[in-house]
Amino acid sequence: MQVQRPRQARQMNEKSYQTRLWLAVACCWPFALLALLGASSRGGGGGSYQHITADLARSHPGLLLPANARFSLRSALDRVDLLGYGPTHPRAAMVMVVSSQSQTEMVLTTVESILGNTDWNRIFLICIVMDGMEESNHEDFVAQLRTMESGSVPHWHGLRPDQHIATPGKAAGGGGGGKDDEHSRKIHFIWNKSVDGNPKGVGASRKDAIDFIHVLSDTHEQVGLKSPQEDLLLVLLRTGCTFVNHDWLPSITSALIVPPPILSQNGQKQAELDAGGAIDPMAMKLANAISFQVHEDSNHVTSFTSSLEKASMDANAEELNESNGMSYSAPALDGGATAMRLNTYINLPCQDDALVEEWSANLDLSLNLWLCGDGIDVLQGVDIMESETVVQPNDPMPSIDKQGAARFAAAWMDDRMTQQFLQVFDETSTRLEWSTLMAKALEEGNFPLDLPKKCRSFQWYAESINPLLEDVLNEIIAEEQTKEPQNDLPMNEADAQKHVAAIKEGLEEHQDVAMEQQQQQQEQDAPHEQENRQQQQENSVSQQNTNQKQVDAQGKEAVQQEVVTDAQMNENVEKSDNVESLQLNDKDDRTAEGVHKPDSEQVAAQDENPIIEEQQQGQQEEEADPIPNLAQKQPRKPSKPLCKECLEIVQKAKPVDITYVDVSGGHKEHPHMGAVDEYGNLGYVVDETALHNDPPEFEWDETSLNRACRRHDNNYRMLKERVFVDVEAHNQKEESGVKRDKIFCLVYTIESGHSRVPNIRETWGKKCDGFIVASNKTDTSIGTVNILHDGPEEYNNIWQKVRSMWSYVYDNYYEKYDWFHIGGDDLFMLVENFRLYLESEEIRTAANGGLYLPDEDDESRMQTPLFLGRRFAYWGDMNDIFISGGSGYTMNKAALKTLVVEGFPNHFPHAHTFSEDTMVAKIFRKYDIYPYNTQDENGSERYMPFLPGHHYGYRFPKKREDDWYAMYSIDIKEGPEHCSERSVAFHYVKDLMMKRLFALLYDKCPADSR
Repeated sequence: MQVQRPRQARQMNEKSYQTRLWLAVACCWPFALLALLGASSRGGGGGSYQHITADLARSHPGLLLPANARFSLRSALDRVDLLGYGPTHPRAAMVMVVSSQSQTEMVLTTVESILGNTDWNRIFLICIVMDGMEESNHEDFVAQLRTMESGSVPHWHGLRPDQHIATPGKAAGGGGGGKDDEHSRKIHFIWNKSVDGNPKGVGASRKDAIDFIHVLSDTHEQVGLKSPQEDLLLVLLRTGCTFVNHDWLPSITSALIVPPPILSQNGQKQAELDAGGAIDPMAMKLANAISFQVHEDSNHVTSFTSSLEKASMDANAEELNESNGMSYSAPALDGGATAMRLNTYINLPCQDDALVEEWSANLDLSLNLWLCGDGIDVLQGVDIMESETVVQPNDPMPSIDKQGAARFAAAWMDDRMTQQFLQVFDETSTRLEWSTLMAKALEEGNFPLDLPKKCRSFQWYAESINPLLEDVLNEIIAEEQTKEPQNDLPMNEADAQKHVAAIKEGLEEHQDVAMEQQQQQQEQDAPHEQENRQQQQENSVSQQNTNQKQVDAQGKEAVQQEVVTDAQMNENVEKSDNVESLQLNDKDDRTAEGVHKPDSEQVAAQDENPIIEEQQQGQQEEEADPIPNLAQKQPRKPSKPLCKECLEIVQKAKPVDITYVDVSGGHKEHPHMGAVDEYGNLGYVVDETALHNDPPEFEWDETSLNRACRRHDNNYRMLKERVFVDVEAHNQKEESGVKRDKIFCLVYTIESGHSRVPNIRETWGKKCDGFIVASNKTDTSIGTVNILHDGPEEYNNIWQKVRSMWSYVYDNYYEKYDWFHIGGDDLFMLVENFRLYLESEEIRTAANGGLYLPDEDDESRMQTPLFLGRRFAYWGDMNDIFISGGSGYTMNKAALKTLVVEGFPNHFPHAHTFSEDTMVAKIFRKYDIYPYNTQDENGSERYMPFLPGHHYGYRFPKKREDDWYAMYSIDIKEGPEHCSERSVAFHYVKDLMMKRLFALLYDKCPADSR
C-alpha cells in the first residue's frame, strides 16, 4: 500500500493539472477570440478605408446602441459573413420583384434600409428580380447597388456599426484594403425578359428567386459554408418599403424559430413544455409567417372581403389582451414585408406561378399559410415605412376579377363553399358562366386539385380567422342546390324549365279543388242571382213606364257616362292647385291610344239600369251645355293620361271596398297565428313605428367610408352620373302641408341574417313610416319578429312564411298605411323617390280606375288594386308575367286585402315552395290583377333586380335566348339609361354595400373622395 500511494498522488496531481489547464483555456479563449476579431476588423495596410464608429453612430441614430449593451458571446462567435451564426440565429434571404422602371429608385431606398438595419453577417442574400427588363438598360442602377454592397452605406457587423468610405482615387470596396475589409457579395439579380411584351408576374418572379436561394443554400451546405441545421429565413419585400429599426431580425427569429432547450430563456427543458413530444436536436421550426405592420398603424391588420378586395380591420381584441398588445394574428398578408422560414415557403402545397398581380399572389400565400400552415402573426414593433409613391391615398384597394375568383374557389374551396362564395362574389353571373371560368382555372392553374382535403377548410377560415367573410357563410344557396332556382336569380334554360314544371305541378295539385269550390259556389249563388235579375227587370219596366216621356225627349245621344268634355277638363286642371301635378318626378310622357273605357263597376251599372243612366246623363248634359256649371265639382283628369298598356292593366281589375274585414278567426290557425315575443309568448305585436320615431344615426368609421367613396366602380358611376334621390321634391311636399301617403316596409330574413339588419336600420329602413323585419327569432334590439307559419323554417317553405307575414301585416297594421312593400334583407330602397312615385298623378289615377284623379273629398272606400314592381315575362311569354321578388313588390290597400281575405284562403293554402313571388302573381291573376308597368316616362326601370353597377355595365348578348335576363326582361334599356333617374329599389345590396350606396346617394362621402 505504501508503494502505491505516490503513484496515486501523481495521478491526482496530473488530473488536477489537466483540470486547471482546461479551466484556463475555457476562461481565456473568448478574450483571445475577441482580440482577434477586433484586430481583423480594423483594416490592414494601405489604409484604403477609414472606419467610423462614434461619428457614424451620431449621424445615424438608428445605429446607436443602448448604454448598457454588452457584446454577447453568441454574436462574436463568427465574424465571417459567409457563415452566419448557426441554427438559432439563421441568416435571412430577401426577395424583391421590380416590375417597372419607375421602381428602381425605390429599390435603392429599400436596399439601403436592409443594409442599415440588419446585421451584415445575417444577410444570406438580397435577390432582386427585374421582371420584364434587361440588364443592358440598367447598368447605372446595378453599379449603385454594387457600391452599397461594398459597405459605402451605414451597416452593422454584429452589434458594431460600420461604414466604409473610399479615399480619393479609390472606390469603396476597391483594392488597396486588406482582404478582411472586403465584403462578400450580397446582391443577386435575376433578369426576366418579357414574353410578348408581358412580364412574368409576381408569382413566377418570386418562384424564380426562391428556387435560386434554395439551390444556393444547398451549394453552401455541400462546401461547408452552411450548417444543415440552419434554416434560412425568407423575407418578401415590396419596393419602397423600409425597416424602422435594427431589431426586426432578432424579433422575427424568436417568433419563427423556438430555440433548443439549452438556450431557452426560462431555462426549462423544451421536453417539459412539449409534454413528451419529439424535440428537434437544435431548434423547433414553425410554419407561420410574420406580416410587418405599417409604422404608426398599430392594431390594424390586413384582410379581404367576399369580393376578394383587400381590406383593413381591427386586430382581434382577445389576442391583444392575451399578449398585452405584443402580438396578434392577421387574416391576410399586407405585402409590404413578410417573413417566414425558407422551408415553410418551399413546403407550401400551392405555389401558383400564374398569379401575375401582387395582391393575388399575397392572397394565395395567405391561404397557404392559414389553411396548410400555422398562420400569420403581427409583432408589435416589427414595423416598416412605406414610400408615398407606393400607396397613394386615392388608389383603389386591390381586388381580383371573376376569373381570379374562380381560380381561388377551384383551388381552396369545396363544392358547397364554392357555390356560396361565387354567388356572393357576383350574383349576376349564371352557373354556366362560373362553370366555364372554373373549368378554365382548373385547366390552367398550377395548384393541386385536392387542397380542400389536404388542408383546413375555407369554411374554417371564414368562421375562425376572417370575419369579413361572414356574408359568404350566411349566403343561402338553396336556389343553387334545390331543383328549382328563383326566377330572379341567374339560371340556365334547363333550370328554368324545371322551375316552371315545379310551379305547374304545384298549381295542378290545387286547381281541381279550386274549380270544384268555384262550381259549388256558383250553384249556390245561382238561385239568388235569378231572383235579383227578375226584381231588376220589374223595377226597370216600372221605371220605364214612369219616365217614358223623358226618355223620348232625350233620345239615344246620352249613352256615354263620361259627359265632361276635354275642354272642360283642361280648364278644371288649369284651375286646380293640385300639388302632385307640380312634382318633377311626374313626367310620364306615355300616351293612351283609343277611347277611354269606363271601369267595370260603371259598365255593370249601365247594363243593370240603362234608363236611369240615360236620364242622369241627359240631365247632366242639359246643365252643362252650353256653359258648364263650375260650381259643381267635376272629376279631374291627370295632366297626362296613362299609357295604353297601363290603362288596360288597371281596368281589368275590379274596384275593391278597402274597409277592413277581420278574417283572423281568433288567431287560432295559420296563416293568422300571429307572432311570439322573445320568450315565446303568443300575441306579440311589434311597434312598427319605433324605428321611424327613434332612428339610429348613420355610423361608419372614417377609413372605411373614405375607401368606399374613393372606389369609382360602376356602382359609383351609376349613382353619381344617373340615379339620384329627389330630396328637393320630397322636401317641397313635406313643407306644403299636403297629407303624405304612409308606407309600410316589410323585410324578411332568418336569424343568421340578423347581422344585416342594423345596416338597413341605419340607412333606408328608418325612412319608412312603418318597418318590421320578419324572422324566425324575435329580437327587440333590432326589430325582428318571429311570425309563426305552417311548416318548417326552410328555403323551400318561403311561401308559407310569406302567407303568414302578409296576414300578420293585414291583421295589425292594415288600417294605418296606404302602401305595403316587401323584400329580402339585401334590398335597398330609395324611400323619398318611392314615396313621390306612389303619390304621383299616374299612380293615384291608376288606383282610381285609370281615367280620373281621385276626389280628395270623396268618402268612397272603393279602390282599384295595384301590384307594383319589376316585371318579368317568363322566358319572354307576355301571358305569363310576374314581379321579381328581388327588389320587392308593392301593394296598395285594395291589393293587400284581396290577397289576404280572398286569395290566401282559396288558393294554394297548403303548398310548400320557395317561389313566393310567382305564387302571389298567380293568385292575383285569378282576380284579374296584373303587374303594373312601373317604367318611367323614358322607358327606364324603377325597380332593379341587381346592384346599380350591374345595370350600368350590362349589354344585351348577341343571342338573347342564351341569357335568361334578356329573355325575361320587358322592353328594357342598356347601360346607365336602364335605371330611372328616380329609381326606387335595388337588389343584392349586402352588408357594407348597404352603407356604401347610402353614403353615395345621400352625400355622406368626404369632399376629397368625390
